[in-house]
Amino acid sequence: MIRFVASARERYDATGYDVDPVLGEALIWAALGERPPVPDGAAATVARTVLLLGLLEDEGLTASERDGVLAAAAGTMVRREAP
Repeated sequence: MIRFVASARERYDATGYDVDPVLGEALIWAALGERPPVPDGAAATVARTVLLLGLLEDEGLTASERDGVLAAAAGTMVRREAP
């Protein structure tokens, strides 16, 4: 977990300060159902984006496959936000 967050930060966090490593780990633990959800906010959104980019790259998806995953995620968010 620590290595993945560090790797994603190294690849996608240009300043090295955009993603708090503790927040990144908390987001992953929450996604796995091991810890409570992390409150939404700008820092959490940036961390989620960086971690998602790292995960998609590590999976070796083609550009088309990455686009499909991102489109599905966007569709899920739209449905989740609908009243």
